[in-house]
Amino acid sequence: MQAKQLIHFLNTIEKLKCHTRHSWTSSGRQESVAEHSWRTAVMALLVADEFPDVDIDKVVQFCLIHDFGEAITGDIPSFYKTGQDREKEDTAVAEILALLPDALARELAALFDEMAKRTTPEAKLFKALDNLEAIVSHNEAPLDTWLPLEYTENLTYGTENVAYSEYLKALKEELNRESIKKMGKETQMKTADIKIRPWQHGDAPDLAAVLNNPNVQDNLMDGFPYPYTQKDAEEFIARALSADRDRVFFFAITCEGQVVGSIGAIRQENIYRLTARLGYFIGEDYWGRGYGSTAVALLCEYVFAHSDIQRIWADPFSRNAASCRVLEKAGFVHEGTLRGNAVKNDIVEDMRLYAKVRKDAGALS
Repeated sequence: MQAKQLIHFLNTIEKLKCHTRHSWTSSGRQESVAEHSWRTAVMALLVADEFPDVDIDKVVQFCLIHDFGEAITGDIPSFYKTGQDREKEDTAVAEILALLPDALARELAALFDEMAKRTTPEAKLFKALDNLEAIVSHNEAPLDTWLPLEYTENLTYGTENVAYSEYLKALKEELNRESIKKMGKETQMKTADIKIRPWQHGDAPDLAAVLNNPNVQDNLMDGFPYPYTQKDAEEFIARALSADRDRVFFFAITCEGQVVGSIGAIRQENIYRLTARLGYFIGEDYWGRGYGSTAVALLCEYVFAHSDIQRIWADPFSRNAASCRVLEKAGFVHEGTLRGNAVKNDIVEDMRLYAKVRKDAGALS
């Protein structure tokens, strides 16, 4: 392969190091697609002795190339992926292989075809490892990055693909035990107890108490009014109760009747009248329990049902990984990053832009 052609191909698949997957690392950042492919290949090497009749070199090749298409399409979690998404990824694979010399392109295309058919021992083992590595990653990730559906999905994902091997079934069972141990008491969390309701004048002391914490104040989303004293809380609630119901949606977040935070959306006062901006805060004692994502999802459901707003967006600081996770768990999609217009410690920070669109939304106006 000529040097320029090789470099161009490497530049193309470099995006696999940039595109992130749904899962997070143990250090609290989203993993890249490339990291998943690399560790799946390592798994293949490590289990080689358990499968003496399998061509492990070919399995490693499967592991390294199987997500090439995501260099163009990005990653879509398996539980959201549709047939149309798979078609787009197949097209992307063809585009990427077309960058290679003809003979090598045909060789890799044959590998993709073998993976898709999943009839050979090598393709079966690859697919099982692909599933199992994802479960390992989820078990390593902070629990507050899990979507609600993953409390059951993690226990069932990949079951059909390991069924042919006693070794793989045992590995899956061990991973399930780790998942259950990790979930622990969290599996008993009653998200039905998390509610949003209109503010009441008597909520001011509880609201002020929630915000009487520098960690909460340091993690507030930019651009929304936040009360720092009981007097501020009283004024905040009064404004919320008197606000134009068609323009401002502010609610208390409660757990078993106790105020644990505030959430709101404000209609945009510009040409994009069908959009609203989201803001929220949660008391520190309630972080990491899924309260934020539940409240955000409930607010979106209310706003979409009680107004003509079609799109809700938010812009947490890029450094605020927890808020990014909350939005993603609530169904928001990352749309990009902009140079921030807010200054903290004399440093202008980047803002990650997220949005959630009503399912039946038409063109914004």
